[in-house]
Amino acid sequence: SLDLLDMTGLGGTLPQGPAAAGGGGEGTDKRVDTPPTPPSASLVLVDSFQLDPEAFQQLWAELSEAGTYNVALLALPANGLPALEAALAGRGIVCLASGEMPDVFKLFLYGQDEGGEVYLVQALLQKAAKRLEVTLKVKSGGRIGGNNEASVDAFVDLISQALYSLELL
Repeated sequence: SLDLLDMTGLGGTLPQGPAAAGGGGEGTDKRVDTPPTPPSASLVLVDSFQLDPEAFQQLWAELSEAGTYNVALLALPANGLPALEAALAGRGIVCLASGEMPDVFKLFLYGQDEGGEVYLVQALLQKAAKRLEVTLKVKSGGRIGGNNEASVDAFVDLISQALYSLELL
């Protein structure tokens, strides 16, 4: 069976504490001549929510894709994954696992909002292209495969806020 969280060759870590990310625009490059204004948060994530790797992997297999977010970055995180994970954690987004390969950083992230929606994220940061590619899946309340577009956009805004905080956008 496929192990989604297989970090073989990534030199990965399984952090014990929460790590969060902020979001951004839908599939647009954020490179502009004048500094962009960071998005404002409209989604509050629950700090106490925890998900183990097995539960994450099972949900990932059951859920359909709720959205993608691809954005060009101005730079890579100066301190690598720890800085990015901390910026995400500050917004309630937990890093379940992360790792680094020669050409990419890979992160598995999650969070839960006050309404009970669970957000699962696979994020690939392409080093050479300085491009972040995010795949997002959502479990709404008690029904699997829920896709509330407004909440997906709000979660992506949290990822963007984390990127802005590190001056990557």
